[in-house]
Amino acid sequence: SIHSTVRFTPADTIDTGGGDKIFLAMLAAGPTSTGQEDTDEPEDPYCPAFILYQNYPNPFNPLTTIRFSLAEKCPVILRVYDVEGRLISTLANREYNAGSHSATWNGANKNGRSVSSGFYFYRIKAGKNIDSNKMLLLR
Repeated sequence: SIHSTVRFTPADTIDTGGGDKIFLAMLAAGPTSTGQEDTDEPEDPYCPAFILYQNYPNPFNPLTTIRFSLAEKCPVILRVYDVEGRLISTLANREYNAGSHSATWNGANKNGRSVSSGFYFYRIKAGKNIDSNKMLLLR
C-alpha cells in the first residue's frame, strides 16, 4: 500500500491553545505522498497498523465519515479544525480497541451550529501516533 508521509518541525506548528498544535504545512498544501510502496513490514490483514484514511465522501455535504485503524488498544482523540487552526469539533475522545473504526462529522461546530463551506482539517492522536488530513465541505 502507498502511505502519505509528512514530516514537521516544531517551527511548523501553531498552538491551538488547548495543548494541541496544527501544522502550517497542512494549511498550505495538505499531506503529500512519498509515491513509494511501504515494504518495511509485510501487510497483515488481521493486525492493521495505525492508519488515518481520507474522509468519504470528499467533498461532502452534509455528512462525511472518517475511518482509522489501530494496531493496539489506545486512547484516541479525533478533532476537526478550521484553516486558521481553531477547534471546530471533537469527534472522539476515548479509548478504542485495536482494529478499524469510524466517526461521522455532520459539518457542525462544538455548539451544534452548521459551519460554512470551506476546507477543514481532521487530526487524530492515537497513543503516540499523530496524523491529519484535509477535507472540503460544500454547502
